[in-house]
Amino acid sequence: MFFQKKRQRIITSNPFALMEHLVTSELASAKRPEARAYIEQASDFYDAASAPRLGSKPILYYYSFLNLEKVLLLLRNVAIPSAARHGISDPRANIRERFRLEGQNILIQNRAGDHSQLFPEFLAALGGTVSGDRAISFLTVVAQIPSVHRTYAQVASSKNQFIPVKRIELVCKDSHAWSRVILAPRNDKEREAMKIWQGMSCSGPVKRVSSPNKGEVWFETDRRRARGQGVAPTFKTLAAELRGIQLSSILTGEGYRHYLCIADQAVFLPPLAAATAAMFYLGSITRYKPADFDKIRAGKYGWLCEELLATLPLQIVYTFASEMAGVDVVKPMAVVRE
Repeated sequence: MFFQKKRQRIITSNPFALMEHLVTSELASAKRPEARAYIEQASDFYDAASAPRLGSKPILYYYSFLNLEKVLLLLRNVAIPSAARHGISDPRANIRERFRLEGQNILIQNRAGDHSQLFPEFLAALGGTVSGDRAISFLTVVAQIPSVHRTYAQVASSKNQFIPVKRIELVCKDSHAWSRVILAPRNDKEREAMKIWQGMSCSGPVKRVSSPNKGEVWFETDRRRARGQGVAPTFKTLAAELRGIQLSSILTGEGYRHYLCIADQAVFLPPLAAATAAMFYLGSITRYKPADFDKIRAGKYGWLCEELLATLPLQIVYTFASEMAGVDVVKPMAVVRE
């Protein structure tokens, strides 16, 4: 999922320290001070969010993640101008229905020629689609976040949008490599969701193949030559293909658990982009209309907002670290059962 370099997963209890190590080892010396400053600010905002009352958390977390966006872009060789803008906004029309989250949108702006619109650059760096300005419902974005999806489905009376992936395998044989995605639908709902996903064009990079194991459904990418110096680029290509099938992930005590998302392709965002966009929206309210956030918390979606703030930040930080490292970055407890 995160493969960029031929290295094993990284285990760390301090992802911010790991990020600082990465920029020191991978960025040119002229860019390191800027990247380190962003990481320091990101860490400061993140730590500050653990202290204040709940109403202050969203804006602190968002600014932490905004700084991490900049670090990721620097590592992807995207030049960030000094007058950079968020590239994502809370449209004025939202004010009319502020306390009805069903009517709230997040506006993602188009890329700028000078890379000054940060969020669309970030979205593109994650492999997402950027094709002009587009508005996406806040709840549509939240529905794509696996760590809070059960809460969202219960509060919004919505159908499940995720198919659990039993495992993902990298197969190497006869100087070729390919990826295998294995599903094991447990009930009619999961089987129906699998049919929906198979009918979506995003499933194109993988084809269903015969499975030797009862109850398992196998999908595989095309086989690619993988010899000598071509091994790492082939693995990187396979990882990019897997991202294209709308994989989402959640960090657990045993490492990352993956899901296929059946959200409409027109509104689908890469997992890290969806999580960051949701935090932006909550941060925008707490920055400009803190009283409105208190009312939202007291309403129908209050539980959902509390779950976002309780579970999402740590997920976001470790996923940022994984994106920067080009390999799974997990908490130390992930090795307990290995």
